Amino acid sequence: MKLNGNTSKRSAAARREAADFAAQERSAHRSGANRSAQSEAAARRAAAPKQAAPQRPPVPRQEQYDLFEAQLQLAKELDLPVSVHDREAHAEMYELLRKYKPRGALHCYSGSADDAAWLVAQGMYLGFGGAVTYKGAKRAAKVLAAIPHEMALLETDCPYMAPEPVRGTRNDSRNIAHVAAYIGTLWEMDAQAVLDVTAANARRCFGV
Repeated sequence: MKLNGNTSKRSAAARREAADFAAQERSAHRSGANRSAQSEAAARRAAAPKQAAPQRPPVPRQEQYDLFEAQLQLAKELDLPVSVHDREAHAEMYELLRKYKPRGALHCYSGSADDAAWLVAQGMYLGFGGAVTYKGAKRAAKVLAAIPHEMALLETDCPYMAPEPVRGTRNDSRNIAHVAAYIGTLWEMDAQAVLDVTAANARRCFGV
């Protein structure tokens, strides 16, 4: 990718920020902190006293790529699972997942059954939420029918993506039973069995 001078400077700044983040996480890991290698910086900001959020321009794509790569490198170094939210970035994400082969989960998986096959073979778990219950969710149904049950996770994505039959309402964790019931029709098992399998999967994925 060819970058202009301004973009190169921003990318260099992103790499410095990633390096600082990595140093903090290494220190926390050495002190015995047990956490997933996802954006702890965001969690810390969320816990801080609320202030009016400054208006910021969108983070350039290359900076996002550099920061994501730095977190994958850190996860590999510290042997921690990752939680990946891929939105409109399949090509870039798949490139880095193939390169680093992390373990962890893909939030609200929206890819194809073909891609799901190599992702789970690499050890990535695939997350599914209320959207799988929608009429148009044929791709998700194909993926769920194709992958091993032991590689699926259930998610809420609260407060969004409430499943059928409560679609359009504020979503919360109570509704995960509807997702389990739908997946049970694909896996030919009852909802409780789906909940048991996917709960065990989540514990195995994140080591809890």
